[in-house]
Amino acid sequence: MANLTAAREDLRKDDDLIAFQVKAATTIFKGAIVGVDATGYAKPAAPADKRIVGIAYEGSNNTIGANGATLVRVIRKGSVVLNAAGITQANIGDKVYVTDDNTVTTVSTGSIQVGVIDEVLSATTVRVALTANI
Repeated sequence: MANLTAAREDLRKDDDLIAFQVKAATTIFKGAIVGVDATGYAKPAAPADKRIVGIAYEGSNNTIGANGATLVRVIRKGSVVLNAAGITQANIGDKVYVTDDNTVTTVSTGSIQVGVIDEVLSATTVRVALTANI
């Protein structure tokens, strides 16, 4: 690569809120945990996904479009309130893993990490700090 000979536009993205192309025949609701599968397109999160990319900042309806026909913006940093199963106050600081696009669990088997429990709000609701790897 040659040195710059003129100014260029910075290609940096603010990674707090970033857009991903949505998988064909897919609806992602605002507030959903969003994952990408082996195809690389965003979809409602599931344990078998390649990785979690964040929480849907807005919804996206790609039910009649091809792969990538719509985008979904996701929140990648901060903490969010999510539904949980089998959580107690003793789980503060524990890692949580995706069960579906609305639920997390402390059971890691066959799933991927969403974040760490910051606060237990009830037996079925937790505040989760999103992890840096999403």
